[in-house]
Amino acid sequence: MYSSSNLIRLCGLANFLAGLLTALYWFFHPGLTDPAAPLGSRWMLVNTMFIILLVLNLLGLVGLYGRQSESAGTLGFLGFLIAFFSTALFIGAGTFDAYVNPVLTASAKELLDPKGPLLAGPMAALFGVTGIGFALGFVLFAIAIIRAGVLPRWAAVLLLPSAPILGLSPLMPITARMIGSVVFGIANMWLGYALWSEKPRAT
Repeated sequence: MYSSSNLIRLCGLANFLAGLLTALYWFFHPGLTDPAAPLGSRWMLVNTMFIILLVLNLLGLVGLYGRQSESAGTLGFLGFLIAFFSTALFIGAGTFDAYVNPVLTASAKELLDPKGPLLAGPMAALFGVTGIGFALGFVLFAIAIIRAGVLPRWAAVLLLPSAPILGLSPLMPITARMIGSVVFGIANMWLGYALWSEKPRAT
């Protein structure tokens, strides 16, 4: 049986790996400027990596909140909830990009028109709310980390500009997305390592 402190350390490892994959993500991504990108195998592999890093990030969030739950207060709990559920919803966007987008690109490209019936309907609203929630949740969670003083404050400071860049990434140029991903990734690697490197506490 794992103790709660050991589980939190494993969540820290998950958060570190999520940060590493996030920092590397755009260096492997074929790029949205390539019209044929969704047809290639690299597109599917990179977006599968996106799904994996999101799942790891969810585990990391649980560990980060669990480590400072008593000090984070209401703001920390609210930020955790918004960040957690928004990150979970991004798995849907990642699944669409990885496995649906290539099929539509090959056989029904008109459905990918931003003004078309698919992307201009409820899906657009869902993705928009998800992005705003991601930005808001991580900003609130970062502020709670800074205020609680349990985890590295400067790592949380890095989340403040990078989370909105990633949450609102469709509005950002690729260069900004790359920078935001690297900064967000470093922040999560730092926070994850802080959890992982703690010695297990006696239960």
